[in-house]
Amino acid sequence: VIITYLDVPTVTTNAATSVLQRQAVLNGTLNNDGGGPCNCGFEWGTTVAYGNLTPTQRRITGQNFSQTITDLLPGAIYHFRAIANNV
Repeated sequence: VIITYLDVPTVTTNAATSVLQRQAVLNGTLNNDGGGPCNCGFEWGTTVAYGNLTPTQRRITGQNFSQTITDLLPGAIYHFRAIANNV
């Protein structure tokens, strides 16, 4: 049995784009995959407790990822952060 230990992946949360009254595109970059492919996505919500998760996309070091969130409340402030974990 061979056991491989991966480093913890690191991500950058980039600015949201295409921000409209009821939707926005969240953007991130996988800076370091820790040695293997990662599932990348976002936590988001109206507080820093977030409460919502987007679907994930499989990425490797240096790749960007994005997700569109919808059904936003007009005038509300939303918080989000990029996340990643090794597959």
